Amino acid sequence: MSEAAELGVRTSFTEDRSGHTADALAEFARLAAEGRFGIPVAGTAPLEDEETARRISRSNRVRGKLLLLP
Repeated sequence: MSEAAELGVRTSFTEDRSGHTADALAEFARLAAEGRFGIPVAGTAPLEDEETARRISRSNRVRGKLLLLP
């Protein structure tokens, strides 16, 4: 089990084992910089409140990403 999984981190982006992950991420970043691609942010929370963010994420009612801020 990975360290992230042990900490309860979930992701909807899985590693592309074909070796194209870096290329895809670079393309996503380019499109985002051009304003042609966006990632919806459902909310933010301070890092200290990660337990609440995890609970919200696991509710499966979130439409977008939850960002933990330092």
